[in-house]
Amino acid sequence: MRLSLATFTLLLLALTTPGLAQDFREGYIVTRTLDTLHGQISYRSGRTINECEFKPSKKAPVVKYTGDDLASFEVDYTVYHSVKLASDTLNAGTVFMSVLALGEIDLYKFHRFFFLLREGELIGLPEPLLVSVDRPGVLDGSKYMQKDSRYVVILNQIVSECSINANETEYNERDMIQLISAFNSCNGNSEKLSEMTRLRVNFQAFVSYGTSSMDLSYKGKYALADLHVPFTRDWMFSGGGSIDLSIPRLTDRLFVTAELWYGKYAFQGHFETRYLGGNLSQEHSITLTSLKIPIGLRYDFVGGQANTPYVKGGLEINHVIKSEYKTYDTIVYPWGGDDYHDVNNQNDDVKKNPFRFWIGTGYVIRLSGFRLFVELRGEYGGGFVGDSLDSKSAFAELNLLTGIRF
Repeated sequence: MRLSLATFTLLLLALTTPGLAQDFREGYIVTRTLDTLHGQISYRSGRTINECEFKPSKKAPVVKYTGDDLASFEVDYTVYHSVKLASDTLNAGTVFMSVLALGEIDLYKFHRFFFLLREGELIGLPEPLLVSVDRPGVLDGSKYMQKDSRYVVILNQIVSECSINANETEYNERDMIQLISAFNSCNGNSEKLSEMTRLRVNFQAFVSYGTSSMDLSYKGKYALADLHVPFTRDWMFSGGGSIDLSIPRLTDRLFVTAELWYGKYAFQGHFETRYLGGNLSQEHSITLTSLKIPIGLRYDFVGGQANTPYVKGGLEINHVIKSEYKTYDTIVYPWGGDDYHDVNNQNDDVKKNPFRFWIGTGYVIRLSGFRLFVELRGEYGGGFVGDSLDSKSAFAELNLLTGIRF
């Protein structure tokens, strides 16, 4: 199973790597004459944007625009405005800054720095780095390290008009947006950019075709040191659905995923051993219906709504809804006595909530209105049978999934 997963992943990467160099997504640009053009824009998550790469259509050539050419552009829930930096800054000239809040004060972010724009004046907020300062009341010249909080002083000078303060405001997007939005609301001029911070939700429905195996290990039963009962299950279908969540402002490639599967299993097992002077042959038969809930993370190699390979994995919780577990014993005595036959109900040995680990790799193809995916999924962990004394079981499963993602 490990070889199959590794081979499948390498094949996907080999087929798709050439197309991962640039990630173009749906968006629009606004020119200096306020004309709006829709098309595809190169997405650069987490990077400073000094130019906008735009294509009117998927197969059209790329046109590069600077901040002097455009007033703004939008790509993947994020709006960028062209802003002119002062000549004494590191990135002098007109650059693109992401818009975090609009209103009486506009809040921008460029690289890792925050800026405020009020009545045409651009105000930079210094990053809170550690600085060396003199120890108060000490004349020997000794110093200590202190966090630079000049940005708090600047913010307090502005927001004090509304009887609020920035004393607890950290130098991050969440706190900055909250403070500036509160100030703008106080002044009756606030535009919420909910698209930029909302959750992105993917729903999936799928069917799977796979096989599983289970190995029951006895230690000490029947006066033996070690026995194994291998169980097998024929290839069969199962199905389910899932929900994946991400926050585009933080990342659009990493998702928290939760799934729900419904499946029916039928296992057969057999072993033979010496017992009470005879030859014991034991047949195991298990049928059960279970729900399983895989929870974990999914990582898309290409963000947005593009075609992309992905990997995912995590922990799986199982719950057995209905089960029947029986053993059929036959003892044949070598001296010719009557053979012994018995049927035992072993349902008490069914484990109701086994835990497992799972990992999968797949590929998503965008179609009209939805996306089609195929995935190879493996899982390993606790089996469905065992007791608290001397018998444990391990379970392994390999499935091929296909379905649609909304």
